[in-house]
Amino acid sequence: MASFTSGTTYITGRFGQAVPFTVVSRTAKTIKVQAEWDNEVQVKTFRPTIREGVEFIKPYGSYSQCPILRADRVA
Repeated sequence: MASFTSGTTYITGRFGQAVPFTVVSRTAKTIKVQAEWDNEVQVKTFRPTIREGVEFIKPYGSYSQCPILRADRVA
């Protein structure tokens, strides 16, 4: 199973641009991710979901065509 690892940077797309997210820390059930939201670098906490053996989160919320950050997309 692909899972998020502390200190690793992952990439997802948003509006045609690659957006990097760095995992600051993690526990068995939560992940703290550092990235730029609203032109400001912030750390946010997420609870990952597992699908097809890969952990993922939705860093911008859940809506149609929302970007998904997957653990198998390492920068």
